[in-house]
Amino acid sequence: MPISNITFSSHRQRDTAFWRLHLLALTLMAAGLFWLWQDARLDFWLASLSYSPAERGFPLKDTFWMREIGHVGLRDFVIAIGVATLAVIVWPRTSPELRTRAGYVLLSMAACTLAISVLKQGSVHHCPWDLVQFGGTAIHLPLFASLPAGQSAGQCFPGGHASAGFALLALPFAARGWRPRWVLPLTLFALLMGGLMSGIQMVRGAHFLSHNLWTLWFCWAICLVVYALYRWRRWM
Repeated sequence: MPISNITFSSHRQRDTAFWRLHLLALTLMAAGLFWLWQDARLDFWLASLSYSPAERGFPLKDTFWMREIGHVGLRDFVIAIGVATLAVIVWPRTSPELRTRAGYVLLSMAACTLAISVLKQGSVHHCPWDLVQFGGTAIHLPLFASLPAGQSAGQCFPGGHASAGFALLALPFAARGWRPRWVLPLTLFALLMGGLMSGIQMVRGAHFLSHNLWTLWFCWAICLVVYALYRWRRWM
């Protein structure tokens, strides 16, 4: 068998394994998240760690480090990454390969944050700080529940702030097949940013763990779908 045929076959096997792994992982994660939401004990226990019954609220909610650094600062850092990516695209000396991959990153990041924003606008679910268990007036609802009479929509699911961090999962997809040694570090960086932004919002009482894990799931799936489009069009 010619060497070129062996190489092509090896690439096809790696591609098949890549798609199977991602689809299986997303399916198993979705099943686990359905269970986590319906059980809710872990969500409520984690939220209770930063809740003060004496103050009937989350004491760290509006502190400088949580709000200005953790919320605004990290969000602006991700925006700066997006602006830098745009600069790479429009810079005249950028190679076609890099411009294409930067375009993928920017499109995926925009799709992730936009999709999460749209889902939040249509969500009936409330943030922890709105619930009766944490000093609010709203009740916790099952994942696909309808809005009870007399209760306004909470618009708090999935986690919007975390979407900026988890949208960076576009970076390792862009590196695949081009800079393979970058894939793992970029994946860890995206998970670190998304996890940090998730944790800050959880401490502030703004989201449950399940909210943010669903954000991770949506961002991962969106990056995969956009990557599939690029591969189908043979842009990457």
